[in-house]
Amino acid sequence: MQEFKPSEQILLKSLNKDFRNIEKQLWKLSELMINQKISRFPIFIACDLPLSLGIKIQELPLTYFEFRASHLQEFIQKKLIASNAIAHFQSTYPNPLEKACIFIVTENFQKFIFVPYQQQKNLEP
Repeated sequence: MQEFKPSEQILLKSLNKDFRNIEKQLWKLSELMINQKISRFPIFIACDLPLSLGIKIQELPLTYFEFRASHLQEFIQKKLIASNAIAHFQSTYPNPLEKACIFIVTENFQKFIFVPYQQQKNLEP
């Protein structure tokens, strides 16, 4: 298991709190992106600084991070995921309706985090 610095642990706790407040909305967006064939691999960006990646998710409850919706293809296009890392990414993220892929971005920290939806059955309409 990866060790995080204390400052990173604080960010991850804030991310977890934010995620739990909006996980139903993120799950529905994942489902929409998959069903409409936008992408099989939705990626949500949690950032605390201006970012020109993805689309800002509107109408969310107040959160510490701004959340943006994107997908694997945009990350490949913008060279944030190398072509030789695509298969590894896809195998790490086999079911986006069980786990959310969050790309957390702050001034000093950038990392992919895979967060299980807490009660996936309760999220379905």
